[in-house]
Amino acid sequence: MYLHSVALPTPAASLPGHKHVLLLIDVSCSMTSELPGLTADLHRHLLEHLCPGDELSVVWFSGRGECGAVLAHETVTTLAESQRVADLIGRWLVPVGSTRFTDALNHGAALAARPTSAVFMTDGQDTQNDRSSILQAAQELALHVRDAHGVEYGDHTDRRTLSELAGMLGAAPRLVQSAAVDQDVTGQVLGLPAPAEKTAFDVLRDDPVIIVQAEAGQVMLPEGTAQVRPFTGLPGPDDVGGKPEGAFQDALYVQLLRAARTLDGPEIERTLRRLGDRALIQLTGGLYGKQRFGQFEAVVEEMCTRPERRYPLGYDAAALPDESQPTVTEVLTLLSDGGSELLTRHPAFQYRRVSRGTAPDPDPAVTWRGTGEPRITGLVSHARRPNLSLQVTTPGTAQLRRPPQALAALLPDTLDVPRVQTYTVLHSGILHLSTLPVRPSPVALTQLKAWGLAPEHTAPGEAVCVELGRLPLVRRSEVQRVRAADFARRTVQLERHKAVVKVLREAYAVHFPPRSSAMLAGTYGADAAAWLREQGVTDRGFSPRGPLQPGRDDVPVVELEVAIKGVSSLPKTSDVLARIAAGKALTTRERLIQAALAQVPVDPAELPGALDRHLQHVREAEVDLRRDLMALLVGQTWFADLAPDETEVTVTEGGEPFTVRLGTRELTEGV
Repeated sequence: MYLHSVALPTPAASLPGHKHVLLLIDVSCSMTSELPGLTADLHRHLLEHLCPGDELSVVWFSGRGECGAVLAHETVTTLAESQRVADLIGRWLVPVGSTRFTDALNHGAALAARPTSAVFMTDGQDTQNDRSSILQAAQELALHVRDAHGVEYGDHTDRRTLSELAGMLGAAPRLVQSAAVDQDVTGQVLGLPAPAEKTAFDVLRDDPVIIVQAEAGQVMLPEGTAQVRPFTGLPGPDDVGGKPEGAFQDALYVQLLRAARTLDGPEIERTLRRLGDRALIQLTGGLYGKQRFGQFEAVVEEMCTRPERRYPLGYDAAALPDESQPTVTEVLTLLSDGGSELLTRHPAFQYRRVSRGTAPDPDPAVTWRGTGEPRITGLVSHARRPNLSLQVTTPGTAQLRRPPQALAALLPDTLDVPRVQTYTVLHSGILHLSTLPVRPSPVALTQLKAWGLAPEHTAPGEAVCVELGRLPLVRRSEVQRVRAADFARRTVQLERHKAVVKVLREAYAVHFPPRSSAMLAGTYGADAAAWLREQGVTDRGFSPRGPLQPGRDDVPVVELEVAIKGVSSLPKTSDVLARIAAGKALTTRERLIQAALAQVPVDPAELPGALDRHLQHVREAEVDLRRDLMALLVGQTWFADLAPDETEVTVTEGGEPFTVRLGTRELTEGV
């Protein structure tokens, strides 16, 4: 296999002849924040880019049956025509529906009757077709495309499928965070120079390195290519080891870039082992997840075009990845000690909601106003997905604007009640908060300094911006050591701890019944408490109620399926005691409760301490399982001791065998 490095001139002269520019633009609801910036870029740059005789086609697409041409082979030669084009783009490029690629590719192929320059823009993943259908549709379009460019917005795109699609079209995928943030995205994609440069540049790509692969002994090069260098990434017969030099070194860096663009971890490892670039090897310690591959790709791409950037830490073929940094999970766990504050009004706090959220009530009966900084009071995780959210509690006051007339005399005008919220930091293995501004507790600040995440001169009470985007989501060693037997054993142990907690809580409720006088129902009456609950005010705090907002798009998610055979849920203690008294045989889940009964202390005064200890056991077991979950789903690996056709593991705990079923499933989730 030969790889080709193509260095484009900057600037370049305009290419001769007329061209057909085809834009395939994703307008699914998840593109809501990108479309305004994208359309503004189109308005700003199209007139600069199109020459007399050129044609423009714009195809919008979202879900099944939602696809069409805003413009088809439109020529833009007068100011009136350009204004009409701008009006049509502004009117029709609006967010709607979900994401489906094949209709757009088929529509584009029908329009590409002459040599076409294609640009494919999306922020998502086709959730309605399989990969083979997408690539089959792309194959037809590729027959008419002379050059192409793929643009993926954000981190929910399917990089593997888009890389294959881009390769089929001869395109180079480009990752941007947002059209509004990445200035002049469309202009850069269309190959235009920066505003200060006036020389025309009509090649539809601006990547410093373009990699193409030979097929049947032929290579299709982008029009306007200025320089071609053939490489082979494989060691030749005269390769004697040691630090590679010259053209062979160049070839290895290009091969490494190709592996980074296609998320090929094993190929990255093999190439780095021969390359011996110590700085790059250290970066692979947390090279899991699309975001980290994107950061790694940017570093490698610079080294491809600037040899002086290579080997900043020297050559060492025996170097090991750096695993000294804490993971994102460890940092969030540290900050969830109840004494650290989340600075939501800090300029570095850039949060974009992931979940659908509650639709706001335009005229609520209860309004709430914060009176202090949000305090991080917990870390919320998903038992089956790589999701992490910070639970935040903010002190505040709720104003009761319109209580029912029958309750008006019972309720005060205001209530001191905190608001409990969650901020999603990690969703499906994708980081949504790269910078976390906090005021850490003294204990957390000390540890942040030890990790090098806070300046040494930071005093208690001062703000710290923790750069989560620079931390690994999971360590290489964690991915390599995950075992099915260990995971199954931890799963059973967690269920045993939960059984003990359940029994202790039921005993605690008998000996220490809650005092209702300290709660809303005890203070204002059951009817008033019920009305407050409808408005989102409970004993825990304030959380506005209402219908969920409509989803912007469906995103694919992968979750781990774990089940202990015979333990779908834990029964009530009273039911188990009744079966024991009746001399009936107990099921697996009932035997868990029976074993837990032995943990109930004889002295009721010892119940609070026993409950706290076993709650801590539950939290510790959840931390261990969360680490394994991240290793499996973010690291995109599977249990090394489980054959591909095996789905069950049997382990013995407490003298009893338990069978645990393991697997994964793919589904879509509205966001």
